[in-house]
Amino acid sequence: IADGFEVLFVHFPGPDAAGHNYGWMSDTYLGTVANSDEAVGRVLAALDGAGLRDSTLLLVTADHGGHGELHGSDLPEDMTIPWIIAGPGVVAGQVLQSPITVYDTAATAAWALGLPMPDDMDGNPVLEAFGQTAIRPGAGLAFRPRPKVIFPVRGSPWYVEVSFPGP
Repeated sequence: IADGFEVLFVHFPGPDAAGHNYGWMSDTYLGTVANSDEAVGRVLAALDGAGLRDSTLLLVTADHGGHGELHGSDLPEDMTIPWIIAGPGVVAGQVLQSPITVYDTAATAAWALGLPMPDDMDGNPVLEAFGQTAIRPGAGLAFRPRPKVIFPVRGSPWYVEVSFPGP
């Protein structure tokens, strides 16, 4: 971490495994969610300790939810995950209105790094998070034929408040 980096992507698969094994919203599942939240705090503390928090774009995701011990339906509780972004250029405190797909995470990281976007790349940068509009055809459509659709975190137990200064 001391060498620094521009984008940090962190994925937490634990809540999904706990949901499968013990049921979504079980005590074990909620404990795993709490542990993941604490891990986000440790990541932020490490960035602070290295003096990198203000210059690092942070993308945090976890696997999809479920109901009972199952998932795979089109129910929001099966398909909704946290998709959290903070860092340079991100509009702090904004609730994203456009649907986000799993593929958009890689596209957003590539865009933030200034990498070229291949024409056949799945996903689109989530420019709404930066107060901008779509740069590629099809970006921001309410429906895209993808196997997983991830919606912004709204009214769910997944909420992380992180404040970073703008550019």
